[in-house]
Amino acid sequence: MDETSNKGMYIAFGTILALVVITFAITIFNKNKPLQKTALSTQDTMIQSINSSSFSSYDNQIVTGDLVITAINTKASDDLKVLVKTNSNPAGKVYTSSAYNISDISDSNYIEPTASFKATLGKTSNGTVNLITFVQQ
Repeated sequence: MDETSNKGMYIAFGTILALVVITFAITIFNKNKPLQKTALSTQDTMIQSINSSSFSSYDNQIVTGDLVITAINTKASDDLKVLVKTNSNPAGKVYTSSAYNISDISDSNYIEPTASFKATLGKTSNGTVNLITFVQQ
């Protein structure tokens, strides 16, 4: 055989080998697709459970004003609103950022650190907590 036919055979063999490897990779990928979906679903469930457990101390519990202030300063955001209804402001105030710094006792939004508040959670249709409501008792 001459050199040209050897090169042609090498190219043909390389092409066939590449096609076999690509076919094998596609087959493995398609077989693992259901497994990947199951893993992602399980991961989403675990994340949802972890997120919900971080709010369990607020779910239908009586808490002190200190904990209300802590919730505002650590949890309030655009995605998680904190609504506080005090005796002097029954309509309440919504906090969307960690910005509670009221020290004037005569302010209607002042939160007495020793006061009792009933906490409830608001959730979206998929179970994500998007609102914590505190009502002074």
